[in-house]
Amino acid sequence: MTIHDPKSAERQLRRLGYHRTASYRYLFRQLNPQPSTPHQRKLREYRRDSFMLGSQFEDSIDLADFDSRLREVCLHGLMDYEIRLRTAVAHELARHNRLFTIEGVVAV
Repeated sequence: MTIHDPKSAERQLRRLGYHRTASYRYLFRQLNPQPSTPHQRKLREYRRDSFMLGSQFEDSIDLADFDSRLREVCLHGLMDYEIRLRTAVAHELARHNRLFTIEGVVAV
């Protein structure tokens, strides 16, 4: 794996952490050949320790950053859905009993 700017790579590793970025670097490791026996398939290691030609450290960091942005978008959408669902449930329950609260029905 090529590292074009070692100082930048060090900053990125400090920012994201070595082990967190390992899963993104894993995608750039060379594939092992297909196993031929069932026993070999059980012990299957899918990737070698060497990287594919042309792989760059910066690409693995770009993947990590993309993953982080995608996670933020998904969580924002989920939060919006949760608020809308909670509001719809509260309105429906209040329609049936105007004294309803989340804790239960208020005693009068």
